[in-house]
Amino acid sequence: MSDPVPVTQEGFLSDNRVKWLRQRALLALGLSGDEFDDFFKESLERARSAGVARMEVASFLGSGFAAGSSLFFSALRHVEDVEIEEDQEVEVEAEPEKTIEEGEGKNDETTATVATTENNVEEKKDLPAEDEEKKDATTTDGEGGANEEEAAVPIPTKIMIKKIIKVKKMTKVDRCTLLMGLDKMTPEMHERKTCYFIKCEDGEIEKNPNNSDGGFSKIFEFGVFNGEVLFGLANLMNQIYIPTIKKSVGSTRGEGKEDNLKHELNANMAKFEQQIRQVVQQVQGDVRLEIPAVTINDPEYVAHEDYEVRLQLEKALVEWSSVIAAAVEGEVQKVARKINRTPLGEIEFWRERTTALSALYEQINMPKVQLMIQVLKISENPQLNTFQFHFGELTKLYLEAKDNVKFLTTLERHFKHLNEGSFNTINDSMFAMLNGLKMVWVISRHYNSDERMSPLMENIAKTLVKRVRDEVKLNAVFEMDFQASYNFIF
Repeated sequence: MSDPVPVTQEGFLSDNRVKWLRQRALLALGLSGDEFDDFFKESLERARSAGVARMEVASFLGSGFAAGSSLFFSALRHVEDVEIEEDQEVEVEAEPEKTIEEGEGKNDETTATVATTENNVEEKKDLPAEDEEKKDATTTDGEGGANEEEAAVPIPTKIMIKKIIKVKKMTKVDRCTLLMGLDKMTPEMHERKTCYFIKCEDGEIEKNPNNSDGGFSKIFEFGVFNGEVLFGLANLMNQIYIPTIKKSVGSTRGEGKEDNLKHELNANMAKFEQQIRQVVQQVQGDVRLEIPAVTINDPEYVAHEDYEVRLQLEKALVEWSSVIAAAVEGEVQKVARKINRTPLGEIEFWRERTTALSALYEQINMPKVQLMIQVLKISENPQLNTFQFHFGELTKLYLEAKDNVKFLTTLERHFKHLNEGSFNTINDSMFAMLNGLKMVWVISRHYNSDERMSPLMENIAKTLVKRVRDEVKLNAVFEMDFQASYNFIF
């Protein structure tokens, strides 16, 4: 018996079985090792969920899950606004530094100036008038020279120095969150690239399987869906499973019970593949809504703070309203063509309406579109009333068509007998067909009125009349003898 997968953080990530799953998930989804490991490491945000994820993977690899169990991984990528601090170099003016020596020097200069002035005054008193005038002139000239020297002193320049400061700013950061599902895909995976692992053996998975026998590749079936799950499933059925079953069945059909079962399985698989493609066509449809490529993590924040995103959503909402209104108007105009339809044509009419409207209905009900509508509701966008009116009309037509297809399909086998069966087959199926019509009348929410049931009954009667006219030729009846003509008619 192999050792169970440890659920401790270090032991879990170092286990060979987990490493094998990790390697293929990284290659399939384009993840880094840290992005995968962080999903299973305990942190402030994943204090409890990381341990739960490790226990689920350990149970999947252990004896708790049998063959056919599945494990899914996908990645949710989004851009997040984060506030960061970064160093920025700026130039600032240097502050002047005053020293003691500079202060003492200035005081000495002031004292010397005062002493010189006093001496000049005393010399003026001793000199005669003429000499005094010359002295005054000389003194005046000296004072002018001093002023010129003072004016010539250069103004000190500003000294700029470089300084590093911390600056806060918002930046966009790419985030990647790992998604995991056990035995079923989560709703977030349906439109994203998803890888899957399916157990092919019961019990505990060996820690070190023999590589000569295929190793883990023989124990697990591994594959990738690129977002379109239904389309990928239809391709798998068409390209892998159906050819494999056809090869095992062979070209000739035997009489044994096993051969009959193989042929029945082959026919059912082919029918299932056609049904999947029909569903894909209904979901995708011919009309595709233009959905803005925006990520909404907090509807309240976007509704009140993010003007650009709200503007994109409002523009998209106006476009959706016009597309839905045109689709509803087109379906309403088709009602005029309901006259002179066959019973099978009645079923086909409602099927076409279901196919035409289901694409728009399903697109509007996608989680991300509903999140966008929620943002517009919170912001009380005025365009929302027009959209809700048109979508209400679309919903009413779609649900009516879907309900009618569900009930009328129970009568499809009898309607085919009216078109293609023999008269004996028609006669045998008449009673069952009338019982089916009665059930539709009682249970259906839309074919419970004369306006709906009477045209259907008229179409059945017209189809019977047409079959009789096509099959019974009066000239041929008259040429027969009595007994032959009686047997032919009755």
